[in-house]
This record gives sequence, structure tokens and C-alpha cells, in this order.
Amino acid sequence: MRWGRASSILSTPSVSAAEHKLARFVYSEEGDLIPMGGGAYNLDGRTPKTEGPGAGLSSVGILSVPYDQYLILYLRPNVNVKPDSFVSGFPEDMQKHIKYQILQPNPEKMAAPAVTEKK
Repeated sequence: MRWGRASSILSTPSVSAAEHKLARFVYSEEGDLIPMGGGAYNLDGRTPKTEGPGAGLSSVGILSVPYDQYLILYLRPNVNVKPDSFVSGFPEDMQKHIKYQILQPNPEKMAAPAVTEKK
């Protein structure tokens, strides 16, 4: 399996992908997913100290659960990520049967800061 970081979620597929009806995007960064066991994968080429876009993202846990007519993918990255950060590379006709849920490692850090009033 492979991972990739596109410059935008709305990146367009490459011409060869369109010809083969595959969702193959042109990534600004990509590499192999290295299996670590128990559904955990390290992102080849990245460490927790990686800087720049996607800073610190270096591993992800993936759990696939078939439920009713769907396949639910639970994703757990090692750092908080934007909710729309993970997209599927499955063909379009399969995507209608796949749902995602991101399990943030620190959900309290994703919440908006509280507003306090001075008296």
C-alpha cells in the first residue's frame, strides 16, 4: 500500500488514471505504508520530527469494519489532522460503499479555544 500528500483535496487525477478509471492523484509527497502490525502503518520517508505540511504525521492505524452495506474505515493518525485529510483511492463506483471516521489522538486540541470574559 502507498500513502500520498496532495497539495489540495481537490487535486485532479492524472490523465492515465482517467483512462484507466482509477483515482490516481499527482502527489507532492508520497511513499510506501510500512506495516508495523495490529493495523498500524508507518509512512515511509516521514518521522514525528518531519516539518512542513503535515508536520509530525508519520504513522496511521487503519481498522476496516464491514457493517450493513458499507465498509467503515477507522483511521487513527499519530497527530491531529484536518477532518477531510484522508481520501480514498478506490474507484468511484466503490466509494459509495465506504465510510470514514478519523479517531484524533488529541481531540481536545481540535476544539476551538474557549472565549473568556473579563469582569
